[in-house]
Amino acid sequence: MTSFVTNIIEIREKIKTFIGQYERYVFILLRFAIALCTLLCLRSILGSDNTLNSTPVLLILALICGLLSINFTVIACAFFTVAELYTISMDIALATALLFVLMFCIYFSMTPSEGPVLLLMALCTAVGLPFLVPVCAGLLRRVTAAVPVACGVFMYYILRIMGSASLKMTAESAEVSVLTLVVNQVAANKEMFVVMGIAVICVCMVYCIRRLPIAYSWGIAILVGMLWQIFVTFAANSYFALHLSIGKIFAGFFIAAALELLLWFFVFHVDYKRTEYVQFEDAEYYYYVKAVPKVTVTPGEKIVKNIRTGRTITDEEVASITGRESGGEDAVD
Repeated sequence: MTSFVTNIIEIREKIKTFIGQYERYVFILLRFAIALCTLLCLRSILGSDNTLNSTPVLLILALICGLLSINFTVIACAFFTVAELYTISMDIALATALLFVLMFCIYFSMTPSEGPVLLLMALCTAVGLPFLVPVCAGLLRRVTAAVPVACGVFMYYILRIMGSASLKMTAESAEVSVLTLVVNQVAANKEMFVVMGIAVICVCMVYCIRRLPIAYSWGIAILVGMLWQIFVTFAANSYFALHLSIGKIFAGFFIAAALELLLWFFVFHVDYKRTEYVQFEDAEYYYYVKAVPKVTVTPGEKIVKNIRTGRTITDEEVASITGRESGGEDAVD
């Protein structure tokens, strides 16, 4: 193992140790960051300008979300969206509230603990990284994570429809029912259904592959999931004439692939070359176990150099000297 790889692994272990020691504060910071980014994204999509979406208000709301559970952030973002749209049109706000209620009935009845997946899917879709969360959800969560992934895609496209200028003009003219127009736009939104279908199938594929008892299952799952997403996206873009930006698709693909490989390194970095197979039995069963060791680095021994003699002092000698000094101080006391 090269010194560069060893240093990277040592940094990884230090980061994991730090997170383990300050887990509570790290999670608060992560919830705050997710809430703030989501609220800023909502403000950008909806395009309204009032006191409710001012930066101080968003910071305070994000801080409250950081101190509470992630599901509170999901509900708070929904209420924030409805309140924002209410300043534009009561009909648009009502239509949005009904769609959110429908989405939450599905989400909370099936996967109420997957709030981070829902928010991150909506956020990543908004910033051009729809390929990231489906693969990560398949690697880290169960196959039921496909539900919040689909809800996240639905949430983003609903917000984009509600923030569209044509819908706001229709609400102001009152020539057509806003609810009817929203339902028609949702039903005709081919891009939303394509992205949702690709993401849901990707979660299921990645989950099934990474559970296979084969070497490099995580790497294969990432490769298959990413290739599935990009090839089907190009095919759907051509077939349904979605007019998606090719440059944005490639940029999102490479950024997502890099982040997924980084996740693989931090979460499931193992040495398949040192795989061991263990067999044992009890009164009723035979057990066949496959053991794959993690790639870790043992911290090097600390060396203290004695400036007077030039001789190096080992850890055992340092502990012995420290013990004698503490014993002498106790005797003086």
